[in-house]
Amino acid sequence: MRHRKRKKRFECRTMGHRKALMRSLLSALLLHQRIKTTVARTKEVRRAADKLVTLGKRSTLHARRQAFDILQDKALVKKLFEKIAPVFEKRAGGYTRIIRLSPRHGDGAEMAILELTELIAAPERGKIKPAGKPHQPLKEKEEVKPKEKKEKAIPEKKEKAIPEKKEKAIPEKKEKAIPEKKEKKTSNFLEGLRKRFRPDR
Repeated sequence: MRHRKRKKRFECRTMGHRKALMRSLLSALLLHQRIKTTVARTKEVRRAADKLVTLGKRSTLHARRQAFDILQDKALVKKLFEKIAPVFEKRAGGYTRIIRLSPRHGDGAEMAILELTELIAAPERGKIKPAGKPHQPLKEKEEVKPKEKKEKAIPEKKEKAIPEKKEKAIPEKKEKAIPEKKEKKTSNFLEGLRKRFRPDR
């Protein structure tokens, strides 16, 4: 049972998820001064936004640190203390208002607009002149003659000199000298036999 629990969950599973949702809605409200969301969310964001404006009216270092702990953005804290809070100096509360709208198509959720009661005037467009040279009237466009296309000179491709292949000198085969057959010396014993039996030779 949820007895004595004021905060709503908004279908957020964890506390960190709920804090991130509230931080993003508060940042959008301070940045754009107006947001569009469901009625349940506007009621929760309204409580936190009023507390932030109260911190901005204190204008102390401790109050700045408390505001930064919620927003986690130095630029938004600076805007809160220097631009938004001074507008509500004469007010003792009621810094935001809720304007109800028609239900959302699809799920039929009740929609509403949450905005600051004292909107900061945004600079009008066209009146702010940029720094630099003064504005000069546009000159009439002169007929621009088409530029003649210059033919680009195609560089000649240099033929690469093909190195001549050196013919390998084939070594001449030396003919092997055939050794002459030496006559075998016959023994003295055989010569003596030949003389005896064949004297005519």
